[in-house]
Amino acid sequence: MEGRKWEELEMECLVNILGRVGLESLLLNVPLVCKSWCKATHNPQCWTRIVFPSMLYQINTQQVTFADRLVKSFMTAFLKLVINRSCCNKAGMIALPGFCTNEALIVAHECPALRTLFLRYGSSYDKFCVIFMPKLFQIWKNLEDLMLVGTDKLNEIVTQISLHCKNFKTLRVKLCEIKGKETSAIVTNLPNPKQLILRPLCTSTIVESEDLKTILQGCK
Repeated sequence: MEGRKWEELEMECLVNILGRVGLESLLLNVPLVCKSWCKATHNPQCWTRIVFPSMLYQINTQQVTFADRLVKSFMTAFLKLVINRSCCNKAGMIALPGFCTNEALIVAHECPALRTLFLRYGSSYDKFCVIFMPKLFQIWKNLEDLMLVGTDKLNEIVTQISLHCKNFKTLRVKLCEIKGKETSAIVTNLPNPKQLILRPLCTSTIVESEDLKTILQGCK
């Protein structure tokens, strides 16, 4: 008996598989296989986990050229395209690229029900934390899981989480300095986390024993 063809695979099963291949393949490779696979890539269930490349662009904030503005506008359009594929509220996990500011606000407005967020450090992180972060967490009230990579604004971030994200459960911190003020912010603002994963600035850096003791005693 002749075996079934891949293009005849049930849509539900196909979507389940394609939702695991990653953003680049979903956009550039899978749609070219056949019509049924192309149709499947438009199913919002393929876009429940959106992981953008860590670096979509980097603009010199001291001297922004016309080319910089052009690239940024294309990247913003690209981000909107991907978010729209998820039908917005279907995206449960998003990893934002580094060096994004206004783009993060776009994602927040389009995906207010987001539960898992991955933020990467960028050169505009100070601006992001001061201007955009309070607005973001006011929108992402359902946020439960946050991963931060390479920030020196941990205390400001957990303060905003405490104010706005009442269902928050898990904080994952990587390549960040964890000392007195960061320790105090974690204990004060996240006293009952389900998971707290701390990976300091480099392999030779450790969390000081007193800071670790404070965290263990304060987070129950």
